[in-house]
Amino acid sequence: MNVLFGLFGLGFVAGGALAVYAYRRRVPGAVVNLGSGATLGAASGFLGFLIFSVLLTLEILITHRWGELRQAVIESMNQTARNADPQFQQQLQDAIVQFKTPEGFAMLMAFTGVFLCLIFIFFSVLGGAIGSSMTRKSPK
Repeated sequence: MNVLFGLFGLGFVAGGALAVYAYRRRVPGAVVNLGSGATLGAASGFLGFLIFSVLLTLEILITHRWGELRQAVIESMNQTARNADPQFQQQLQDAIVQFKTPEGFAMLMAFTGVFLCLIFIFFSVLGGAIGSSMTRKSPK
């Protein structure tokens, strides 16, 4: 994930396609249509998200960088607020004040986790669908 943000989603797509390929090798003669490929991709994306989440959580806990992470997120939000449209700036500042509280920051991290999970699954579903169409046997 640290290499160009997962190559801008290509890593997820490749993971979904590899899941279909591995399934076809494991179950010879299996018919993997577009829906089945997408389902395999979704499962691989969710599994990838779980692994990523556990490793990231362990890294934060072991290195004791929770405070640094929190400060970096708040600084990023402040930077966004400074560059925002003046009409929207006050609403954004109010949201930042809310996110600075422990409860607000926990909510922000939860929403970020859900959004990241959806990104993992979405791109992996695409990869599974692409993988199923690429490995489909052509009728003779």
